[in-house]
Amino acid sequence: MTVWQAVKSVFSQSFWQRAVPVLTVVLSFNVLVQLHWVRENLPFIHRGQLRFHRLLCSLAPRPITAKWVRMVEIDDDLHQKLGEPTNRGFLAALVRNAVAGDATVVVLDFKLISPPRFADGQDVRERTDQNRALLQAIQDASDKGVPVVVPCWLKQTGDRWERWPSIYFDRDLPLADEYGKCAHRACARLGNINLPTDERQVPLVAPMQASDPCSESLALAAATAYDLAFDRVPLTRDKKIIKDAIAKHELVFGSFIPEDDAPAAKSGPGANPGSGHTLPGFQTTSAGKLADLGTTTSAENAAARAQCRGRIVVIGGKWRSDLGRGEFADRYDTPAGPMTGMYVHANYIEALLDDRYQREVPLWAAIGFDLLIGGALYLSFHKANTRRGKLLVLGVFLVPLLASYVVFANLNLYLDFILPLSACFVHLVVEFARDYWRLKSVAAA
Repeated sequence: MTVWQAVKSVFSQSFWQRAVPVLTVVLSFNVLVQLHWVRENLPFIHRGQLRFHRLLCSLAPRPITAKWVRMVEIDDDLHQKLGEPTNRGFLAALVRNAVAGDATVVVLDFKLISPPRFADGQDVRERTDQNRALLQAIQDASDKGVPVVVPCWLKQTGDRWERWPSIYFDRDLPLADEYGKCAHRACARLGNINLPTDERQVPLVAPMQASDPCSESLALAAATAYDLAFDRVPLTRDKKIIKDAIAKHELVFGSFIPEDDAPAAKSGPGANPGSGHTLPGFQTTSAGKLADLGTTTSAENAAARAQCRGRIVVIGGKWRSDLGRGEFADRYDTPAGPMTGMYVHANYIEALLDDRYQREVPLWAAIGFDLLIGGALYLSFHKANTRRGKLLVLGVFLVPLLASYVVFANLNLYLDFILPLSACFVHLVVEFARDYWRLKSVAAA
Protein backbone atom coordinates (compact mmCIF):
# COMPACT_ATOMS: atom_id res chain seq x y z
CA MET A 1 0.00 0.00 0.00
CA THR A 2 1.40 3.39 -0.98
CA VAL A 3 1.55 6.36 1.41
CA TRP A 4 -1.22 8.08 -0.53
CA GLN A 5 -3.44 5.01 -0.28
CA ALA A 6 -2.78 4.79 3.48
CA VAL A 7 -3.68 8.45 3.97
CA LYS A 8 -6.76 8.05 1.79
CA SER A 9 -7.82 5.01 3.81
CA VAL A 10 -7.49 6.89 7.10
CA PHE A 11 -9.45 9.90 5.95
CA SER A 12 -12.22 7.76 4.47
CA GLN A 13 -13.17 6.73 8.01
CA SER A 14 -16.06 8.65 9.51
CA PHE A 15 -14.13 9.45 12.70
CA TRP A 16 -11.39 11.29 10.83
CA GLN A 17 -13.92 12.97 8.57
CA ARG A 18 -15.30 14.54 11.75
CA ALA A 19 -11.92 15.10 13.41
CA VAL A 20 -10.06 16.85 10.59
CA PRO A 21 -12.52 19.78 10.29
CA VAL A 22 -12.29 20.38 14.04
CA LEU A 23 -8.49 20.34 13.96
CA THR A 24 -8.49 22.64 10.93
CA VAL A 25 -10.73 25.12 12.74
CA VAL A 26 -8.43 25.04 15.78
CA LEU A 27 -5.33 25.78 13.68
CA SER A 28 -7.12 28.52 11.73
CA PHE A 29 -8.35 30.05 14.96
CA ASN A 30 -4.75 30.40 16.14
CA VAL A 31 -4.07 32.67 13.18
CA LEU A 32 -7.33 34.63 13.31
CA VAL A 33 -7.04 35.36 17.05
CA GLN A 34 -3.96 37.47 16.29
CA LEU A 35 -6.17 39.98 14.45
CA HIS A 36 -7.33 42.98 16.47
CA TRP A 37 -10.76 42.85 14.77
CA VAL A 38 -11.37 39.30 16.05
CA ARG A 39 -10.44 40.17 19.64
CA GLU A 40 -12.52 43.33 19.56
CA ASN A 41 -15.67 41.65 18.24
CA LEU A 42 -15.31 38.38 20.16
CA PRO A 43 -14.51 39.63 23.67
CA PHE A 44 -14.99 36.18 25.24
CA ILE A 45 -11.73 35.15 23.55
CA HIS A 46 -9.81 37.91 25.26
CA ARG A 47 -11.46 37.16 28.60
CA GLY A 48 -10.42 33.52 28.26
CA GLN A 49 -6.84 34.54 27.49
CA LEU A 50 -6.75 36.82 30.55
CA ARG A 51 -8.03 34.05 32.84
CA PHE A 52 -5.54 31.54 31.46
CA HIS A 53 -2.74 34.07 31.96
CA ARG A 54 -3.87 34.62 35.55
CA LEU A 55 -3.75 30.85 36.10
CA LEU A 56 -0.19 30.64 34.79
CA CYS A 57 0.94 33.53 36.98
CA SER A 58 -0.69 32.02 40.07
CA LEU A 59 1.21 28.76 39.53
CA ALA A 60 4.61 30.47 39.33
CA PRO A 61 6.79 29.32 42.25
CA ARG A 62 8.25 32.79 42.70
CA PRO A 63 6.31 35.23 44.92
CA ILE A 64 5.10 38.31 43.04
CA THR A 65 5.08 41.52 45.07
CA ALA A 66 5.59 45.21 44.33
CA LYS A 67 9.23 46.05 45.04
CA TRP A 68 9.96 49.32 43.29
CA VAL A 69 6.79 51.33 42.79
CA ARG A 70 4.89 53.57 45.23
CA MET A 71 1.47 54.77 44.07
CA VAL A 72 0.14 58.27 44.66
CA GLU A 73 -3.60 58.30 43.89
CA ILE A 74 -5.78 61.27 43.15
CA ASP A 75 -9.15 59.97 44.32
CA ASP A 76 -12.74 61.08 43.76
CA ASP A 77 -12.73 63.84 46.38
CA LEU A 78 -9.49 65.37 45.13
CA HIS A 79 -10.55 65.01 41.51
CA GLN A 80 -13.69 67.04 42.13
CA LYS A 81 -11.61 69.79 43.74
CA LEU A 82 -8.87 69.80 41.11
CA GLY A 83 -11.11 69.66 38.04
CA GLU A 84 -10.53 68.16 34.62
CA PRO A 85 -7.81 68.16 33.41
CA THR A 86 -6.17 67.76 36.80
CA ASN A 87 -4.74 71.04 38.11
CA ARG A 88 -1.10 71.01 37.01
CA GLY A 89 -0.15 73.23 39.93
CA PHE A 90 -1.22 70.42 42.25
CA LEU A 91 0.82 67.95 40.22
CA ALA A 92 3.79 70.29 40.63
CA ALA A 93 3.39 70.15 44.42
CA LEU A 94 3.30 66.35 44.30
CA VAL A 95 6.48 66.26 42.20
CA ARG A 96 8.30 68.65 44.51
CA ASN A 97 7.38 66.78 47.66
CA ALA A 98 8.17 63.38 46.16
CA VAL A 99 11.60 64.74 45.26
CA ALA A 100 11.96 66.17 48.79
CA GLY A 101 11.16 62.67 50.07
CA ASP A 102 14.13 61.25 48.09
CA ALA A 103 12.13 59.50 45.38
CA THR A 104 14.38 57.85 42.81
CA VAL A 105 12.08 58.46 39.82
CA VAL A 106 8.77 60.32 39.49
CA VAL A 107 6.28 59.13 36.87
CA LEU A 108 3.26 61.19 35.77
CA ASP A 109 0.31 59.26 34.35
CA PHE A 110 -1.77 62.08 32.87
CA LYS A 111 -2.50 63.30 29.36
CA LEU A 112 -0.50 66.53 29.13
CA ILE A 113 -1.78 67.18 25.62
CA SER A 114 -2.79 70.37 23.90
CA PRO A 115 -6.54 70.85 23.33
CA PRO A 116 -7.89 70.11 19.84
CA ARG A 117 -6.85 72.70 17.22
CA PHE A 118 -3.94 73.88 19.41
CA ALA A 119 -0.36 73.44 18.22
CA ASP A 120 2.52 71.83 20.07
CA GLY A 121 3.50 73.71 23.21
CA GLN A 122 0.14 75.47 23.53
CA ASP A 123 -2.76 75.31 25.99
CA VAL A 124 -5.69 77.49 27.02
CA ARG A 125 -4.60 80.74 28.67
CA GLU A 126 -6.28 79.93 32.00
CA ARG A 127 -3.82 77.10 32.59
CA THR A 128 -0.64 79.04 31.83
CA ASP A 129 0.44 79.46 35.46
CA GLN A 130 -0.37 75.84 36.29
CA ASN A 131 1.64 74.56 33.34
CA ARG A 132 4.56 76.81 34.20
CA ALA A 133 4.58 75.55 37.79
CA LEU A 134 4.66 71.89 36.69
CA LEU A 135 7.40 72.56 34.15
CA GLN A 136 9.48 74.30 36.82
CA ALA A 137 8.95 71.36 39.21
CA ILE A 138 10.17 68.95 36.52
CA GLN A 139 13.25 71.09 35.86
CA ASP A 140 13.99 71.46 39.59
CA ALA A 141 13.68 67.70 40.05
CA SER A 142 16.30 67.15 37.34
CA ASP A 143 18.58 69.69 39.02
CA LYS A 144 18.30 67.67 42.24
CA GLY A 145 19.07 64.41 40.46
CA VAL A 146 15.54 62.96 40.24
CA PRO A 147 14.32 62.21 36.71
CA VAL A 148 10.65 62.79 35.94
CA VAL A 149 8.99 60.65 33.27
CA VAL A 150 6.77 63.06 31.34
CA PRO A 151 3.85 61.40 29.55
CA CYS A 152 2.94 61.85 25.92
CA TRP A 153 0.06 60.49 23.88
CA LEU A 154 0.29 58.82 20.47
CA LYS A 155 -2.23 58.47 17.67
CA GLN A 156 -2.00 55.71 15.07
CA THR A 157 -1.83 56.37 11.35
CA GLY A 158 -1.69 53.10 9.44
CA ASP A 159 0.92 50.81 10.96
CA ARG A 160 2.85 53.71 12.49
CA TRP A 161 2.32 56.16 15.34
CA GLU A 162 2.76 59.89 15.70
CA ARG A 163 2.72 62.16 18.72
CA TRP A 164 -0.30 64.21 19.73
CA PRO A 165 0.71 67.86 20.40
CA SER A 166 1.86 68.34 24.00
CA ILE A 167 1.53 71.37 26.27
CA TYR A 168 5.35 71.46 26.45
CA PHE A 169 8.02 71.78 23.81
CA ASP A 170 10.74 69.16 24.06
CA ARG A 171 13.32 71.93 24.19
CA ASP A 172 11.79 73.27 27.42
CA LEU A 173 12.05 69.92 29.20
CA PRO A 174 15.33 68.73 30.76
CA LEU A 175 15.66 65.89 28.25
CA ALA A 176 18.85 64.17 27.18
CA ASP A 177 20.44 65.07 23.87
CA GLU A 178 21.31 62.57 21.16
CA TYR A 179 24.36 61.55 23.18
CA GLY A 180 22.35 60.90 26.36
CA LYS A 181 23.57 64.06 28.12
CA CYS A 182 21.65 66.97 29.62
CA ALA A 183 22.60 70.09 31.58
CA HIS A 184 21.17 68.70 34.81
CA ARG A 185 22.12 66.09 37.41
CA ALA A 186 19.46 63.78 35.93
CA CYS A 187 17.62 63.85 32.62
CA ALA A 188 13.85 63.74 32.39
CA ARG A 189 12.39 61.21 29.97
CA LEU A 190 9.36 61.06 27.70
CA GLY A 191 7.15 57.98 27.70
CA ASN A 192 3.90 57.30 25.89
CA ILE A 193 0.94 56.17 27.99
CA ASN A 194 -0.81 54.24 25.22
CA LEU A 195 -1.75 50.74 26.36
CA PRO A 196 -1.50 47.72 24.05
CA THR A 197 -4.72 46.12 22.84
CA ASP A 198 -3.73 43.02 24.81
CA GLU A 199 -3.21 44.03 28.44
CA ARG A 200 -1.12 40.91 29.11
CA GLN A 201 1.62 42.40 26.98
CA VAL A 202 4.12 44.97 28.23
CA PRO A 203 4.50 47.96 25.85
CA LEU A 204 8.09 48.72 24.88
CA VAL A 205 8.79 50.92 21.85
CA ALA A 206 6.14 52.04 19.36
CA PRO A 207 7.04 52.25 15.65
CA MET A 208 6.87 55.97 14.86
CA GLN A 209 6.50 57.93 11.64
CA ALA A 210 9.80 59.63 12.49
CA SER A 211 12.42 59.27 15.20
CA ASP A 212 10.82 60.45 18.43
CA PRO A 213 11.69 59.98 22.13
CA CYS A 214 7.96 59.46 22.73
CA SER A 215 8.23 56.08 21.03
CA GLU A 216 9.39 54.66 24.37
CA SER A 217 6.55 53.46 26.60
CA LEU A 218 5.98 55.02 30.02
CA ALA A 219 6.99 51.72 31.64
CA LEU A 220 10.23 51.31 29.69
CA ALA A 221 11.11 54.99 30.24
CA ALA A 222 10.58 54.58 34.01
CA ALA A 223 12.60 51.35 34.13
CA THR A 224 15.44 52.95 32.17
CA ALA A 225 15.44 56.04 34.43
CA TYR A 226 15.66 53.75 37.47
CA ASP A 227 18.46 51.70 35.89
CA LEU A 228 20.46 54.85 35.19
CA ALA A 229 19.87 56.23 38.69
CA PHE A 230 21.51 53.16 40.24
CA ASP A 231 23.94 52.33 37.41
CA ARG A 232 22.23 48.98 36.91
CA VAL A 233 23.96 46.99 34.18
CA PRO A 234 22.73 45.92 31.76
CA LEU A 235 19.91 48.40 31.27
CA THR A 236 16.48 46.80 31.06
CA ARG A 237 16.17 47.77 27.41
CA ASP A 238 19.54 46.11 26.65
CA LYS A 239 18.60 42.71 28.07
CA LYS A 240 18.36 40.11 25.34
CA ILE A 241 14.63 39.37 25.43
CA ILE A 242 13.69 43.07 25.57
CA LYS A 243 16.30 44.11 23.01
CA ASP A 244 15.15 41.45 20.53
CA ALA A 245 11.49 42.39 21.04
CA ILE A 246 12.24 46.08 20.43
CA ALA A 247 14.20 45.27 17.27
CA LYS A 248 11.28 43.22 15.92
CA HIS A 249 8.61 45.74 17.04
CA GLU A 250 7.13 43.09 19.30
CA LEU A 251 5.87 43.09 22.88
CA VAL A 252 6.55 40.74 25.76
CA PHE A 253 4.11 39.13 28.19
CA GLY A 254 4.29 40.18 31.85
CA SER A 255 2.87 38.90 35.14
CA PHE A 256 0.54 40.99 37.28
CA ILE A 257 0.16 42.20 40.85
CA PRO A 258 -3.37 42.98 42.10
CA GLU A 259 -4.34 46.63 42.38
CA ASP A 260 -5.48 46.06 45.97
CA ASP A 261 -5.05 43.16 48.38
CA ALA A 262 -6.66 40.11 46.76
CA PRO A 263 -7.39 36.50 47.82
CA ALA A 264 -4.38 34.26 47.27
CA ALA A 265 -4.68 31.76 44.45
CA LYS A 266 -3.01 29.10 46.56
CA SER A 267 -1.14 28.62 49.80
CA GLY A 268 1.97 26.75 48.71
CA PRO A 269 5.32 27.74 47.33
CA GLY A 270 3.72 30.33 45.07
CA ALA A 271 1.90 32.13 47.87
CA ASN A 272 3.42 35.20 49.41
CA PRO A 273 5.07 34.42 52.72
CA GLY A 274 3.42 36.03 55.68
CA SER A 275 0.41 37.12 53.67
CA GLY A 276 -2.08 34.65 55.10
CA HIS A 277 -4.82 34.19 52.55
CA THR A 278 -4.26 37.42 50.63
CA LEU A 279 -1.79 38.62 48.06
CA PRO A 280 -0.61 42.16 48.79
CA GLY A 281 -1.33 44.75 46.12
CA PHE A 282 0.52 48.02 45.58
CA GLN A 283 1.44 50.35 48.42
CA THR A 284 -0.21 53.76 48.12
CA THR A 285 0.49 57.20 49.53
CA SER A 286 -2.18 59.85 50.06
CA ALA A 287 -1.91 62.52 47.37
CA GLY A 288 -3.51 65.06 49.70
CA LYS A 289 -0.97 64.44 52.45
CA LEU A 290 1.97 64.40 50.04
CA ALA A 291 0.94 67.66 48.36
CA ASP A 292 0.18 69.29 51.76
CA LEU A 293 -3.01 71.18 50.95
CA GLY A 294 -3.05 73.00 54.27
CA THR A 295 -5.28 70.43 55.97
CA THR A 296 -2.35 68.10 56.64
CA THR A 297 -0.18 68.16 59.73
CA SER A 298 3.58 68.44 59.32
CA ALA A 299 3.95 64.91 60.71
CA GLU A 300 1.53 63.49 58.11
CA ASN A 301 3.31 65.32 55.31
CA ALA A 302 6.70 64.10 56.56
CA ALA A 303 5.40 60.53 56.70
CA ALA A 304 4.03 60.79 53.14
CA ARG A 305 7.39 62.09 51.91
CA ALA A 306 9.26 59.32 53.70
CA GLN A 307 7.19 56.73 51.85
CA CYS A 308 8.69 57.97 48.58
CA ARG A 309 12.28 57.26 49.58
CA GLY A 310 14.12 55.13 47.04
CA ARG A 311 10.93 54.41 45.09
CA ILE A 312 9.56 54.99 41.64
CA VAL A 313 6.66 57.25 42.53
CA VAL A 314 3.76 56.88 40.08
CA ILE A 315 1.31 59.77 40.27
CA GLY A 316 -2.05 59.15 38.65
CA GLY A 317 -5.79 59.20 39.05
CA LYS A 318 -8.27 56.69 40.39
CA TRP A 319 -11.68 58.27 40.28
CA ARG A 320 -15.20 57.59 39.11
CA SER A 321 -17.20 59.47 36.53
CA ASP A 322 -20.43 61.33 37.30
CA LEU A 323 -19.03 63.12 40.37
CA GLY A 324 -17.83 59.89 41.93
CA ARG A 325 -21.09 57.99 41.43
CA GLY A 326 -20.40 56.35 38.07
CA GLU A 327 -17.95 53.78 36.80
CA PHE A 328 -14.22 54.08 37.32
CA ALA A 329 -12.59 56.14 34.59
CA ASP A 330 -9.55 54.73 32.79
CA ARG A 331 -10.39 51.16 33.81
CA TYR A 332 -9.12 48.03 32.05
CA ASP A 333 -9.62 44.28 32.27
CA THR A 334 -6.35 42.56 33.15
CA PRO A 335 -5.18 39.10 34.23
CA ALA A 336 -5.42 40.35 37.84
CA GLY A 337 -8.98 41.66 37.36
CA PRO A 338 -10.31 45.16 36.56
CA MET A 339 -7.55 47.71 37.11
CA THR A 340 -7.08 51.48 36.82
CA GLY A 341 -4.65 52.65 34.16
CA MET A 342 -2.02 53.91 36.61
CA TYR A 343 -1.83 50.44 38.17
CA VAL A 344 -1.55 48.81 34.75
CA HIS A 345 1.50 51.01 34.06
CA ALA A 346 2.87 50.19 37.52
CA ASN A 347 2.55 46.48 36.73
CA TYR A 348 4.46 46.95 33.50
CA ILE A 349 7.25 48.80 35.37
CA GLU A 350 7.46 46.10 38.04
CA ALA A 351 7.50 43.31 35.45
CA LEU A 352 10.36 44.94 33.52
CA LEU A 353 12.52 45.63 36.56
CA ASP A 354 11.83 42.23 38.11
CA ASP A 355 12.55 40.34 34.86
CA ARG A 356 9.03 38.90 34.91
CA TYR A 357 8.38 38.81 31.20
CA GLN A 358 8.29 36.22 28.44
CA ARG A 359 8.66 36.18 24.69
CA GLU A 360 5.76 34.79 22.71
CA VAL A 361 6.39 31.48 20.98
CA PRO A 362 6.55 32.16 17.21
CA LEU A 363 3.31 31.59 15.33
CA TRP A 364 4.71 28.77 13.19
CA ALA A 365 6.00 26.92 16.25
CA ALA A 366 2.73 27.35 18.12
CA ILE A 367 0.67 26.09 15.18
CA GLY A 368 3.06 23.15 14.82
CA PHE A 369 2.65 22.39 18.53
CA ASP A 370 -1.15 22.47 18.26
CA LEU A 371 -1.06 20.27 15.16
CA LEU A 372 1.23 17.75 16.87
CA ILE A 373 -0.76 17.61 20.13
CA GLY A 374 -4.16 17.70 18.43
CA GLY A 375 -3.20 15.02 15.93
CA ALA A 376 -1.68 12.81 18.64
CA LEU A 377 -4.79 13.30 20.78
CA TYR A 378 -7.13 12.18 17.98
CA LEU A 379 -4.89 9.31 16.90
CA SER A 380 -4.54 7.96 20.45
CA PHE A 381 -8.28 8.25 21.04
CA HIS A 382 -9.06 6.47 17.79
CA LYS A 383 -6.58 3.65 18.52
CA ALA A 384 -7.84 3.08 22.08
CA ASN A 385 -10.01 -0.06 22.07
CA THR A 386 -11.57 0.16 25.53
CA ARG A 387 -13.66 2.73 27.31
CA ARG A 388 -10.98 3.04 29.99
CA GLY A 389 -8.33 3.58 27.34
CA LYS A 390 -10.34 6.38 25.76
CA LEU A 391 -10.79 8.05 29.17
CA LEU A 392 -7.04 7.88 29.73
CA VAL A 393 -6.47 9.54 26.38
CA LEU A 394 -8.71 12.40 27.44
CA GLY A 395 -6.33 12.87 30.35
CA VAL A 396 -3.55 13.54 27.81
CA PHE A 397 -5.19 16.93 27.31
CA LEU A 398 -3.35 18.01 30.48
CA VAL A 399 -0.03 17.64 28.61
CA PRO A 400 -0.31 20.93 26.65
CA LEU A 401 -1.33 22.73 29.84
CA LEU A 402 1.77 21.36 31.56
CA ALA A 403 3.91 22.30 28.55
CA SER A 404 2.55 25.84 28.63
CA TYR A 405 3.49 26.17 32.30
CA VAL A 406 6.97 24.69 31.81
CA VAL A 407 7.93 27.08 29.01
CA PHE A 408 6.36 29.98 30.93
CA ALA A 409 8.13 29.32 34.24
CA ASN A 410 11.45 27.95 33.02
CA LEU A 411 12.15 29.10 29.46
CA ASN A 412 10.69 32.63 29.52
CA LEU A 413 8.43 31.70 26.64
CA TYR A 414 4.70 32.31 26.38
CA LEU A 415 2.62 29.69 24.58
CA ASP A 416 -0.60 31.48 23.69
CA PHE A 417 -2.23 28.68 21.70
CA ILE A 418 -3.42 26.26 24.35
CA LEU A 419 -7.01 27.41 24.74
CA PRO A 420 -8.13 26.54 21.17
CA LEU A 421 -7.08 22.94 21.81
CA SER A 422 -10.00 22.75 24.22
CA ALA A 423 -12.21 22.47 21.12
CA CYS A 424 -10.50 19.16 20.32
CA PHE A 425 -11.05 18.02 23.90
CA VAL A 426 -14.75 18.94 23.75
CA HIS A 427 -15.09 17.13 20.43
CA LEU A 428 -13.51 13.97 21.86
CA VAL A 429 -15.86 14.09 24.85
CA VAL A 430 -18.74 14.20 22.35
CA GLU A 431 -17.20 11.28 20.46
CA PHE A 432 -16.88 9.31 23.71
CA ALA A 433 -20.52 9.98 24.61
CA ARG A 434 -21.56 9.07 21.09
CA ASP A 435 -19.75 5.71 21.26
CA TYR A 436 -21.12 5.04 24.74
CA TRP A 437 -24.74 5.59 23.77
CA ARG A 438 -24.33 3.59 20.54
CA LEU A 439 -22.93 0.62 22.44
CA LYS A 440 -25.64 0.95 25.06
CA SER A 441 -28.32 0.95 22.35
CA VAL A 442 -26.81 -2.14 20.72
CA ALA A 443 -26.69 -3.95 24.09
CA ALA A 444 -30.29 -3.04 24.81
CA ALA A 445 -31.38 -4.40 21.42
